[in-house]
Amino acid sequence: MDIFSALHSKANELGGLGVFFLGSTPDCLEEIRVRMERDYPKIRFAGSYPPPFKQDYTGDELDAMIAVINQARPDIL
Repeated sequence: MDIFSALHSKANELGGLGVFFLGSTPDCLEEIRVRMERDYPKIRFAGSYPPPFKQDYTGDELDAMIAVINQARPDIL
């Protein structure tokens, strides 16, 4: 949590950087988005992706995750 807070505080200070969150549930990712907008208003919430919870992913699933991330163009993942 210390690293998260320090990184996002610095990104907020710089302004304009985009952050993408990969993982968790849709509800949790929405809560993160709301808190990020409140606590770090100068950071662009680039997006999030809730992959299915499972041990292994197919090549197609990984490619889909990568495509979503690349399309969002985050500075921090």
